[in-house]
Amino acid sequence: MSDPGDRDPFTPPPAGWSGPPRAEPPPQPFGSPAAGQPRPGPPRPPGPVDPGGRRSLALGVTSLLMAVLFFPLALVLGPAAVIVGVRAQNRAQRRRGRAPGAAGGIITGAIGAVLATGAAALALLFFDEFTDYADCRSGANTQIARQSCEDELRRRFEDRFGVRSTP
Repeated sequence: MSDPGDRDPFTPPPAGWSGPPRAEPPPQPFGSPAAGQPRPGPPRPPGPVDPGGRRSLALGVTSLLMAVLFFPLALVLGPAAVIVGVRAQNRAQRRRGRAPGAAGGIITGAIGAVLATGAAALALLFFDEFTDYADCRSGANTQIARQSCEDELRRRFEDRFGVRSTP
């Protein structure tokens, strides 16, 4: 029974047998990567960086700020951020590069444009009330006259919405 083909496949292997020989990779010097492993250190960027992404982000954040402070400017900056961000992403994709900040600029620009559109709609909806209030306030010389202007504005809002506030 010296021939391996004559051996019974269900008998246990002989003592001290560790299996078929394995080919082990040669030892690597300290710090060098093994075969198939990534190189240590920060990953290299895949290609050129498009500066339009950062411009888009700056425009988008500014449009958010302007939506609160001065909405007509946000109506311009928001769509500009979206356009610049989309163009930067497209350029980076064509050049196999990247456009950091472009996605954030698109999102913040869109949010700023939506907020500014809402503010513009409210300003148009309540234009008469605010104009009358500003005229009343400009002619009010006493605290009682200013309070009267505020009461009139509150009454007009209550009439428009069909609700009454309790003092």
